[in-house]
Amino acid sequence: MFDVYMIYRSVTYGQSARAALDRRGVPCRLIRSPREYAPAGCAYAVTVRRRDYSRALGLAAAEGMRPEASFHRKADGSSERLAT
Repeated sequence: MFDVYMIYRSVTYGQSARAALDRRGVPCRLIRSPREYAPAGCAYAVTVRRRDYSRALGLAAAEGMRPEASFHRKADGSSERLAT
């Protein structure tokens, strides 16, 4: 289950981050960000599995695509903000 949301302000930036993770074998998807993770308006999220988050964050940062924020959606529906 993709339960970590790496938030990006533009679709282009999100697409670039997703492509970088795809090239390195990290399973991910690009979606419109859930509203609660983008209160300032439209944003996009690259979703990854919790177990892949540290690696995904490092790879994205190495490509110059550090997310604005990251959130982990827990099984009970609550969320926690993760360190980026």
